[in-house]
Amino acid sequence: MKKGIIVIVVLLVLVVCLWGGATYYFGMKTEQQYQTLLQKASQSRYFTFVNQSYERGFLGSKARTVMEVHSVPGAAADNQTIKITLDQAITHGPFPIGKSGNGESQFKPVMAVVDTKFVPSPDAQGQFKELTAQVPEIGAIRDTTTLYLDGNGVEYFVVPAFKRTFGDEDKVTVDWKGLTLQVNFSNDFKGFKGSLNIPGLAVEGKDGDLNVKEVKSTFNFAEGISGLSLGDASFTLAELGFAEKKDAKPVTFSLRGFNASTSNKASGDVVNSMLTVRTDQMKLEDVQYGPGNFELEFRNLDAAMLAKLQKMLRETEAQPKPQSDE
Repeated sequence: MKKGIIVIVVLLVLVVCLWGGATYYFGMKTEQQYQTLLQKASQSRYFTFVNQSYERGFLGSKARTVMEVHSVPGAAADNQTIKITLDQAITHGPFPIGKSGNGESQFKPVMAVVDTKFVPSPDAQGQFKELTAQVPEIGAIRDTTTLYLDGNGVEYFVVPAFKRTFGDEDKVTVDWKGLTLQVNFSNDFKGFKGSLNIPGLAVEGKDGDLNVKEVKSTFNFAEGISGLSLGDASFTLAELGFAEKKDAKPVTFSLRGFNASTSNKASGDVVNSMLTVRTDQMKLEDVQYGPGNFELEFRNLDAAMLAKLQKMLRETEAQPKPQSDE
């Protein structure tokens, strides 16, 4: 009996030691992978990530990073860069306790799970507090990234639904149905696959009503021949409607069954590209149009020339625009 108890205790101690060692190891590897991802993500023309602090613990770590969003090169000097502070709570693998990007239990070994909160700038904190007081759901916006052992990852961004009425005299009622975004990315940040889902939005006001139903998008891109980004993307909108109220003869507009898709694929040394746009019905006041369909296709585009053209356009875009004398 005593030997059995000793064996069980020894096994438990061994398991705890192995788990602790693995957690400590994953903590070190997570910090390395985190910094590497920031460097790769900063290679974009429009985003730069600057890590301000990283506090590594045993079961988890804390990081603060500033995301700089750059405007199109050559634009006016004012408001060229928007800075957003990200506070991140990182839970180490291999089995982050109670952590998963999609809200399910995490049984698959992972490197880490990163929960991100957006911190408003000091100048905007007062406005942010007022906004969250009116719409508490904004404080529940969630951004969770799971980093896998192979360096790939998946990000879930969720904006919860809410319904609120704003204003005292000219009241506006907003019925927001929520937003869900999922993005799978490769370890080299050259491949992205994901989906966007917005169930709907309804705005009722004194001057008019706006109604949007079922906005969905999917995309699947990866770097291909000559460094070109190739893949597929789609966008669908079930219904869009607007009705004006203030005039004697109000303007009404509706759009139903709108679909747009693009496809860019390589075949040898050439690229074939297609754009398709379709709508079931469009109505402006009493005039109805549709269904309609539009297709545009380019075949046998030289990939090397496309890459050169893309480079030239980026270089031209990066050149500062001449400032006017006014």
